[in-house]
Amino acid sequence: MTMVELKAALTEAGFNIEGIYFGDGLPTQSDTWTIHEDRGLWEIFYFERGERSSEHWFGDEDTACRFFLTMLLENRALWEAARKTTS
Repeated sequence: MTMVELKAALTEAGFNIEGIYFGDGLPTQSDTWTIHEDRGLWEIFYFERGERSSEHWFGDEDTACRFFLTMLLENRALWEAARKTTS
């Protein structure tokens, strides 16, 4: 799975991908799940008030993307935090 495929799967599942950081370095906003590649390792973590937590590292994009998707789909609390708000 690639980052493009991950974004599509998350969107299809009803996630607001604008609340997920898919970039380099640290996100600029707090309360953000992050997935990115840094020096050959893929990192996943939660960023809140300038601190990283729930950190996971992977050696390839496919494994990182599959873990990230499964983590969000299987954890109801994370799902609610990242789901689109409907009015």
